[in-house]
Amino acid sequence: MQISAIQRGVFDHQADQIEKILSSLALPTRVQGGQVSQDRVRYHLAPVSDAQVHQVCAMSNKLAEAMGVYKVDIEEEEAGLVLDLPVENDAHLRLIPLIMSTANPLPMTSMIGISTHGRPLMINFRRSETWHLGIFTPLRTGKSELLRTLVVSLALYNRPSQLQLLGIDFSGKELSIIDALPHALAEVAFEQDYAGEIIQWIVDEINERKMNRVVYPDIFLLIDGFESVVNQSELIRRKLPILLHEGPKTGVHLMVASKKSRPGYLMSHWRKSGVVTVKPVVNTKREREIGQFEFHMAGKQVLAKAAWLPVIDLQQAVSMIQNGWREKKSSVDMKELW
Repeated sequence: MQISAIQRGVFDHQADQIEKILSSLALPTRVQGGQVSQDRVRYHLAPVSDAQVHQVCAMSNKLAEAMGVYKVDIEEEEAGLVLDLPVENDAHLRLIPLIMSTANPLPMTSMIGISTHGRPLMINFRRSETWHLGIFTPLRTGKSELLRTLVVSLALYNRPSQLQLLGIDFSGKELSIIDALPHALAEVAFEQDYAGEIIQWIVDEINERKMNRVVYPDIFLLIDGFESVVNQSELIRRKLPILLHEGPKTGVHLMVASKKSRPGYLMSHWRKSGVVTVKPVVNTKREREIGQFEFHMAGKQVLAKAAWLPVIDLQQAVSMIQNGWREKKSSVDMKELW
């Protein structure tokens, strides 16, 4: 079965995770290779002792939970153990297991997913070249879900004293997750007048911060359905360039998702403002791959599969954020999380 560079990166990451998890459970071994079929990926482990065989088999449920899949089948062959993981919907790479397996990053960092190199892709929005972000992809490519992943991972990695969130959503309800987070400054705006109030408040805040030389806490304004928002409001069209230009000086960031291929009238401002631009990955058949994106940042292009939040994981993430999981993480035995 032919696999893409992004898929290979995800499988390489899974192999690394298998080794890391088994090692943490006092079962050190290596993944020596793998085979990919339509519905599963099979990892071959280096030979282990008879006692370790039984230990690995007994850990199948913990392995599955830690890997973010619904099951792991373990078989013993002449050459050693093999682990079978299901290849679910190609768009699914779960955010929570990925975050739990990664060390705490620098402030204002967001987890994206897995790159073609098999490593987690993270963006630090405190850097001048990656200050804002724009997702410009057609419908049914996963753009709104990616925006939600960015929001949740930011909230998981940063306390409300460090990070504040505002949202405008004319596209649906994807950004309603903000209302459940302690980082929310106000309810998400779903209509034009309220959206204008939010924009005006941010501009006033920028001016006040400039006057008082304040840059903390960081404020992120997220806009889904960007093309509808700017088309419906002259006020927002006039004020957004201020956010782009003055944001890096005052701790204000802009994240937008649009079904248009480029940000239209903002293009000249966009190019000069330290923006990460996200586009869909197109396969050899010129089809867009759901959940796979090109990230253009700091003069580089990175291909990655985005991590998603199924409903049950979204509920878990909100609970983790509300209960201050980062403060407790250092005192928690990681085995208990598996």
